[in-house]
Amino acid sequence: MSCKRARGRRQGSRAGSDVGASIAVAALAVAVAGACLLVDTRAESAFDAPKRLVPLLGIAVAVVALLVLHGPARGSGWSWRTGTTEQRLALALTAGALAIAVVSAIVSPRRVTSLASTRTLWLFALLLPLGASRALDGGRPFIVIGAFVGACAVNASVSLLQFFGGLRLFSVEAVGGRLDVSAFVGNDGVLALSLALACLICLAAVVWARSPAIRLVGVGGIVLHLAALAVNQSLTALTALAAGAIVLVAMSLRRRSVIGALAVGLVLATGVMLHPTLSRRAQSALELIRAGDWDAALTYRSGPWAAALEMTRARPLVGWGPGTFAAEFVPHRLQAELRFQRRFVNPFLAGSYTEAHSEYLQAAAEGGTPAGLAALAAMGALIVGLVRVIRRAPDGPSRREAIVLLALLCAGAVSALTWFPLQRAITAVPLLLAAGRAWTLSGRAAAAEDFEERHGFAGARRGSGGLGAISGPPSKSIGPVARPPILVILAVLIVAALVPEISRYAAERRLYQASAILRSVFARPHELANAGGVVAWAASTASAVAPDLPGDWRPLNLAGSAWLLARRADLALDKYREALALGERPEIDANVGRAYASLGRHDRAAAAFLRAGWISPAVLSSLPSAPRAALRSELAALEQKLLTGRLGAPPPSVP
Repeated sequence: MSCKRARGRRQGSRAGSDVGASIAVAALAVAVAGACLLVDTRAESAFDAPKRLVPLLGIAVAVVALLVLHGPARGSGWSWRTGTTEQRLALALTAGALAIAVVSAIVSPRRVTSLASTRTLWLFALLLPLGASRALDGGRPFIVIGAFVGACAVNASVSLLQFFGGLRLFSVEAVGGRLDVSAFVGNDGVLALSLALACLICLAAVVWARSPAIRLVGVGGIVLHLAALAVNQSLTALTALAAGAIVLVAMSLRRRSVIGALAVGLVLATGVMLHPTLSRRAQSALELIRAGDWDAALTYRSGPWAAALEMTRARPLVGWGPGTFAAEFVPHRLQAELRFQRRFVNPFLAGSYTEAHSEYLQAAAEGGTPAGLAALAAMGALIVGLVRVIRRAPDGPSRREAIVLLALLCAGAVSALTWFPLQRAITAVPLLLAAGRAWTLSGRAAAAEDFEERHGFAGARRGSGGLGAISGPPSKSIGPVARPPILVILAVLIVAALVPEISRYAAERRLYQASAILRSVFARPHELANAGGVVAWAASTASAVAPDLPGDWRPLNLAGSAWLLARRADLALDKYREALALGERPEIDANVGRAYASLGRHDRAAAAFLRAGWISPAVLSSLPSAPRAALRSELAALEQKLLTGRLGAPPPSVP
């Protein structure tokens, strides 16, 4: 036993001396926490901009640290010949999906937008090898896990304070009657999904931790996150939590798995029915389903789903390119309405969807059916590999880690049916790291406990107790040591890919300055005559930052609004047309109508307002009452034609 402990101490000393891995895991912890908590009120996209930049910086630092600062020798590394079938399949299918994404971007009708999105996609894809790397060996995963669960606990606490204590942190628009309880996330659905993932980790601590203190902390985390989930009222997040919890409990109980799964389902269903708000939501959804109103029951997701299917139908092999769904949503949704002879309208949304609200449909629409199927098959290979580890390995750290990873991935897969967990860094970072770690663990289908015995890992970890019982043994490096020239080239490529993100963030802050000036002018209309200079500055600034925000309609729309405020409707129309070229939105159509009305061309103004109202009736609320009533009558007549199959085309866009 003393020899084993000595070997364990030597192994721990070697792991601790791995400076590259230590830097990498610290960078990943910052990325996870930053994606949860960072907000920049001086950026136009106050929530999304910092949550996008900081994780990408953390990813870049982690990859460069692992490449440049080599750790101690740990065997020959992974090779195609020695890898398991699941590992080879997952690696080949993922590489294939990413390669198809590049081809899709190159041949995309919106190439500039798609290439920029593909660059970001590849940066986030680096989380997969990071999850499989030596950065998450030994006890290092608990640094990242602690950062994620701790940040989620902060968000959960703030969300509860917003609901019960009336705390107001930011001015956030609430859509569809929902409350402003999104804490530092800005979107209650995304917040709820992150809380569901954190709740699963807390459940794992309660199930396996030996220390009573750790178990007590885990119970507290479950209570806190469940309370915040109830406040946010997200049935998608609760469904994902139920799926993950059932997997975790069922796999832990082995032969009594069915009993455990039924118990988890019963507990969660009881909680939903006893909670007054969640009970009302569940009952309302059931009533809508019985009445056949599936659109309202699915919170109006049929529109983006139908648009994604139309996009896939039009370009099934290569799609429209990564990042193009928002730009292609409106024309393809309108085409779907003609095909199905029904409306796909969200009565609460005055804009258009930027995500398909289904990762599977969006992957097929943007990357093509082969890319979507390849990514799905890669996930299936990872799940099969984890199941084999769970079935073959004796009860111990490796098996328990595999169960936690399987629960997290199943929760993410379920949520991806009706949500977009990979489109937001707060959920994409932990899920992609978990997928990478699952790839490493799927190579341990046999002899997990033999590994621990030979390396002295089991004795060292079992002696520590607490959450350490969940961790698996150290894994080998993801590959052999690369040559220095290759390292330099890879580091330069990563930095080059990251530079546009810094410019993008700076553009968000400058766009906020232009937007703030326009808001101040609107707030003091009596000073408009003397505000010509600052309004012109806002217009030029918004136009100048547009190249740093490829495919983004906001700068050009803001520039058009500034020129319209300055009574230069001709210049405003030019900017609105440029914005429409990036992707039609009802807000832009309505602004086109205002510009034409300012020029006295009321026929074209009415046509633009009609187009905007057909895309989203909610946008009509910003118009004066007289034209609004006439437009509603005309829209009702067009809708009747659509339902009876007599509408040949939607109201045309106005150039």
